[in-house]
Amino acid sequence: MQYTIEIGVRVSIIDSESFSKRSPVKIPENAKIKVQSKPAGYEQISYNWRDTNYKYEIRWHIRTPGAPEGLGNTWVIRRTIPGTGGNTKPANHYLLDDNTWVTEGEWRNAIKARKYGIPTLRESGFYEGFEGEEVIDLIYKKDGEEIRRLEIWEEYFSTLLNEMITEETEAEGLLYVYSVYEGWYEDENLWKIPDITQAITQFKNYEKKLMINKKEIYKIWPEIPKILERILKFLEEARKNNGEVGMATKI
Repeated sequence: MQYTIEIGVRVSIIDSESFSKRSPVKIPENAKIKVQSKPAGYEQISYNWRDTNYKYEIRWHIRTPGAPEGLGNTWVIRRTIPGTGGNTKPANHYLLDDNTWVTEGEWRNAIKARKYGIPTLRESGFYEGFEGEEVIDLIYKKDGEEIRRLEIWEEYFSTLLNEMITEETEAEGLLYVYSVYEGWYEDENLWKIPDITQAITQFKNYEKKLMINKKEIYKIWPEIPKILERILKFLEEARKNNGEVGMATKI
């Protein structure tokens, strides 16, 4: 079946059945096909079917108004675990590029994060394996709305900051607060990093030190350079988007 879809200033004839072969997930021949011109101003083709366990919906649409720069046409893959009535409600999951399924809440947070230029979804990799122990929670907000969280095992984070504090320089800003065990350690609420640029400079200075003297890496956990890199990207994105970053300690 062919449909005429207006894409920008040109018109394209799309055979929706053969077009389905471009999908990241195989679409069965019995899938129901629907082509729509959405009120928001973009065109969409959706494919729906079900198997013994899930209901599936795969959508392809052209770039939507307000999408991040550089983001073009998109596939969205969703599967739904049907509800059974009572307290068991339907549950939606979405497929990521790395073939992992995430909950709808995680997906929406990822969309929100991508809008502000943050490329990754999972932010708890530096806490996995240490659940139940103390964790440092970095929270990036924009206009009062939470955009992103980064969870780091407290031992990783304190080791990093200990290595950053040297006898030659006076601890300032984030490093000073850590050295006197205040800020995020004593406040039940979020402690806001007062100067993100200063914090970025401090982390970058230590990154340069590791690059110059790679033997320093072997004195610490091998994960520390990766954590340092991720913290820098996290802070730089918050600064780029005029956001703020708060910190808290939790278990």
